[in-house]
Amino acid sequence: MARRRLADDSDEVRTILDAAPFPLLISRLSDGTVLYANEGLAAIANVTAAELTGKRTPDFYADPTDRQALLEEVKRAGRVSNYELRLRESGGQERWALASVVATRLRGEDVLVAGLNDITDRKAAEESLRHSEQRFRGLVENANDIIYLLTPDGVFTYVSPNWTDVLGHDVSEVVGTNFAPRVHPDDLDRCYVFLNAVLETGEKQSGIEYRVKHKDGRWRWHTSNASCLKDREGNVTSFVGIARDITEKKQAQLDLELAHRELREKEVQLIQSERMAVLGRLVRGVAHEINSPIGAIRSMRDTLSAAVAKLQKHLGEAAPESMQDRTLDVILGTILEADHVIGQGAERITEIVNSLRSFTRLDEADLKECDIHEGIDSTLTLIDHEFKGRVEVLKEYGELGPIVCYPRRLNQVFLNILRNASQAIDGLGAITIRTFEAGNEIRVAIRDTGRGISKEHLESVFEPSFTIKDDRIGTGLGLSICYSIMQQHKGRIEVESEVGKGSVFTIAFPRNLRAGSLPKSI
Repeated sequence: MARRRLADDSDEVRTILDAAPFPLLISRLSDGTVLYANEGLAAIANVTAAELTGKRTPDFYADPTDRQALLEEVKRAGRVSNYELRLRESGGQERWALASVVATRLRGEDVLVAGLNDITDRKAAEESLRHSEQRFRGLVENANDIIYLLTPDGVFTYVSPNWTDVLGHDVSEVVGTNFAPRVHPDDLDRCYVFLNAVLETGEKQSGIEYRVKHKDGRWRWHTSNASCLKDREGNVTSFVGIARDITEKKQAQLDLELAHRELREKEVQLIQSERMAVLGRLVRGVAHEINSPIGAIRSMRDTLSAAVAKLQKHLGEAAPESMQDRTLDVILGTILEADHVIGQGAERITEIVNSLRSFTRLDEADLKECDIHEGIDSTLTLIDHEFKGRVEVLKEYGELGPIVCYPRRLNQVFLNILRNASQAIDGLGAITIRTFEAGNEIRVAIRDTGRGISKEHLESVFEPSFTIKDDRIGTGLGLSICYSIMQQHKGRIEVESEVGKGSVFTIAFPRNLRAGSLPKSI
């Protein structure tokens, strides 16, 4: 009957309604009875238009409250546009529709005229996208690494929430700020090179290591990779990167390097100690072997001196005129000069042997009371050949008295520092050795007039790989060993230097070391 009523209207109106390019429905306002539906709308319900006419629209709502809300909005405003509804087709499947509804009167009845658009596929795509976004956000927010977005100018537009766990700042403190103030100044240039490489190549870059400041002021080591996002015109809109905290790994690496360096130093010290012990045994044997011929030389020199004196006396008494003989006078003078030279040579050999024995002190490897000046003098005797005619040695010894130390190890320190001082002097120069007491410390300051050490190298002077020879960096362990020995002596080495004016190394250690303070194996 409802269809017959509508059919009484003009064929033109009916033709227009049937030809509408979108689903169209006319229903009674009071009870929702369908008065008209074109085939497009019937397809949404999965029935024919004829089957749909006469049915009630509330039966097709997936949620009945949706109809009530729609009616209230229509009554309030007279019409609604783009209202989303969940409908149920005849087979029970739910579909989404976008409705535009207007209330009007038709042949004396209040009706709703509704145009519907099936948006089921769009809603499915939106739901899929929402789930994807949720999964992506879940991955980002629960990742151990920091995920970030930067503008081409280096401003953060996004950082993942675990920034707070890793670096202490709330996300709101980071977004909108530039990355540069958060990076260690020594690493900033490397970061700019890294980001520029992303811009220039358009390819992902990875492997950069840099330090980032934690909220508490500490520096944390990070490694990062980054790539760029571009718009349709190919312009870079953002950097997207992933940063990982590697502070513990970096610290473990540094600890390993330190342990390796200490192991190497210990190895060198053991080798040096063994060499010193071997040298001590060698010197003792050499001294023993040399003492006999030196004793004979000194004894025969005394005999020769006495014989020449007697010869001169005898000739003066027996043949006084022979003393006026020029030839005899030259011969006697030559003999006397030879006697003097032999005496000096014998004394020099004796002095060198004694200095060697004093320097190595194989019998003084343990803690012992000694005269530190004796150790310095014996060291100078051993390297005197490096100084002769080139370096003047000035001694400014203070009144120290006996000290308790490990003489052989201190002698090794004196040897390395004095030798370095000599090598630092190009041409003529001077080395000044000053000893004095400051509180309970003994101090030995060795100053040279050499080329000096630049400020950038001064902090590395005691590292195992450092040495300065011919104004270049090489490899060496001398000063590193000295530093280690002074640490074992509960002391220290201080260095001051100025390029072109020389250096001064000051050794400071306690006057009296307690027994057992150092390992005897070193």
